[in-house]
Amino acid sequence: MTAAASNHTISTHAGSLEGVIKKCFNLVTRKLFSVPKLMLIPAIIARQPMLSLGVLPVFLAVDAAKCSFVAHVTTNIEEFEQLR
Repeated sequence: MTAAASNHTISTHAGSLEGVIKKCFNLVTRKLFSVPKLMLIPAIIARQPMLSLGVLPVFLAVDAAKCSFVAHVTTNIEEFEQLR
């Protein structure tokens, strides 16, 4: 029985795992602390319904642009990695 040849050491694997755990923790923390802000939305909509209707399309457009940008960057990175 032979071990698989790899350029990675235990410390690089541990570092990668630590990075993934930190990213997951930060994501959960951001989402958890955004809940109180989300609870304010119904009150804002009740007080300023026209403002909310005017801002919603802008938020959706910005979100769509962000998603397409991230998808474009991800595709370019994947193509670059395949060329290497």
